[in-house]
Amino acid sequence: MAKKSTIWGWVTARELANERVVRRLPVVGFAALLAILYMTNSFSVQVKYRKINELRNELKMLKTTQVTTEAQRTALTRQQEIERRLAARGIALSDKGDPPITIW
Repeated sequence: MAKKSTIWGWVTARELANERVVRRLPVVGFAALLAILYMTNSFSVQVKYRKINELRNELKMLKTTQVTTEAQRTALTRQQEIERRLAARGIALSDKGDPPITIW
């Protein structure tokens, strides 16, 4: 008995040429296309998800930096701190204690 010509060891060439198989090839091709699109979409979503997480972490760090900088600026702009820094440079600042005059 002659050895049958097989593809992948289980499908013969005659079975692939069968009319039923040939009629289903467009459906199989479409399903393969959908599978490829699904995998591409999944990969794209994973990349975007990683980027979103990186941006969230960066935003947390920037918020922390903003709070720290704001606290430092507030401390440096207090009247006592300004007076101390001016006195260290030898600049006299007089405070008469009178409130400013309001002009209506």
